[in-house]
Amino acid sequence: MTDCQLCAHVAIDGSWGTSEHHCGECHRTWTGTAQAHCVTCHRHFTANSTAAQHRVGDGETCRDPETVTTKTGARRLFPYDTKYGVMWGGPPRQMPQESLTMDSVTAP
Repeated sequence: MTDCQLCAHVAIDGSWGTSEHHCGECHRTWTGTAQAHCVTCHRHFTANSTAAQHRVGDGETCRDPETVTTKTGARRLFPYDTKYGVMWGGPPRQMPQESLTMDSVTAP
């Protein structure tokens, strides 16, 4: 028997019994339908296109997401902490400098 409550539920009821997604091997749980979970290395990504960037050659081999770079050597994937664990995605989005003025700040 497993210590994972969701996997134990599947063994008894034949379904996850939840709207969350779950990996029966690494026991990662997530809710986003656009997210991608690699069943080979069990890393989690913000989208299928992001996950594809860590696959090499025959598609059965995984690269460490920290080593995925552009042709110029810039990092492509970044770790984001979520309540379900680390999720890898594209670069963080930043507000344009011109939007960071005192006019855009609301005084208390």
